[in-house]
Amino acid sequence: TAPNPKYLVGAIDTDLLQPTGECSTPIKFGHYPSSKDVKGSLDIVNVMQSLPVQFKYSFDRVSYPEQIERIKEIDVYIELMASTQGGKPYGSFGITCLEAAALGKIVITQNLNDNGLYNETYDIPPINFIKNKEDLKKVVLGLDNYSDSFILGQQMLTRNWVVNNHSYEATGKRLIKILNGL
Repeated sequence: TAPNPKYLVGAIDTDLLQPTGECSTPIKFGHYPSSKDVKGSLDIVNVMQSLPVQFKYSFDRVSYPEQIERIKEIDVYIELMASTQGGKPYGSFGITCLEAAALGKIVITQNLNDNGLYNETYDIPPINFIKNKEDLKKVVLGLDNYSDSFILGQQMLTRNWVVNNHSYEATGKRLIKILNGL
């Protein structure tokens, strides 16, 4: 282990990834994994298909612009529900979470194994963290009952969070601060 390690999450282009500022009625949930095995997609799809909500998904790999267009068509992105990968602890949100947030989407994902490191470093994010299928059901059914104005407000909070913490500019400033402290 390095002495005095620092934590830095990846950066995304929040200037390129712009929200639509719209909300569907009823709201639309979506899941478009880069890898269905890594993301726990079969469990996500099974849960979502058991609920009385609008849900779109695809396991098809598409180009980056096509992936962004798919995410733009929904209101809530479900990124991940996999507590292990290859028999080891997993369940940590990734770049797709940040991209969906930049597009102004509410995000449902996991952050199981960081022991509070993210919150200590960046503050508490406006992300819906889940641990299991029951959590996913509760969060989805809860969001599905909210008004459009609430959903739009949550989308704006999510967008602001990613711009303020994970845009190229915010990440660059954090990196400079880290480097200046060495």
